[in-house]
Amino acid sequence: MQAAGLGALRTYAEAANPAADIPASTLLIDTPHTIAIFDAYPKARYHFLVLPRLPSDLGPSITARDLDSLASLLRLPHAARDAVLRAMRNAATEVEEMVRDEMLKTEGWQWPVLAGFHAVPSMRHVHLHVISSDLVSPSLKTKKHYNSFRPDLGFFVSLDEVEEWCSDSDSQLAERQAGMLQSREQLLREPLACFKCHAELRNMPLLKEHLELELAKERCAAGR
Repeated sequence: MQAAGLGALRTYAEAANPAADIPASTLLIDTPHTIAIFDAYPKARYHFLVLPRLPSDLGPSITARDLDSLASLLRLPHAARDAVLRAMRNAATEVEEMVRDEMLKTEGWQWPVLAGFHAVPSMRHVHLHVISSDLVSPSLKTKKHYNSFRPDLGFFVSLDEVEEWCSDSDSQLAERQAGMLQSREQLLREPLACFKCHAELRNMPLLKEHLELELAKERCAAGR
């Protein structure tokens, strides 16, 4: 299977037999309800995507359109919405454990792993990013790339936060769906600043160098 374009993730999610239909270089794991794949353009040392599979038996009549984005997922009836999020959480936990094991094997130490959604996704089919917090990668090239994953900015919405939203009243959740997620797109234009020490950097090369130094400091603090 060769998937491309805005619908690439949907193609992977619809694979009837992921182990046979998705290249081993792309597929990390598959479960009855989800798959996890390597991000094609990783924005950190470790970067994976968790997708709910289609067709879905997690709720009555869940359609592909219901799983277009985080906003459409949140519009599902509570039981179906919570079932999808729970399945994604379980897969993300498995992926995080794999990442932490690989960190120890290849790096000799561990650092935080984040799980979250983009408020306004760039590709069709809802996907949960499981990404190491270093944000060190050749594919991290632009301010938009960086700001979209900054855990302190708000465009990257943690899975914990989304699950908290689901305890809101229907009217509160509807308000989020109506505008709050979309309004976060302006955050991509925020100035470059390190999310760890809050130092402001003039350009991407300086930011990338700074992030490498931050990771090195964390490694030293861990005694490695």
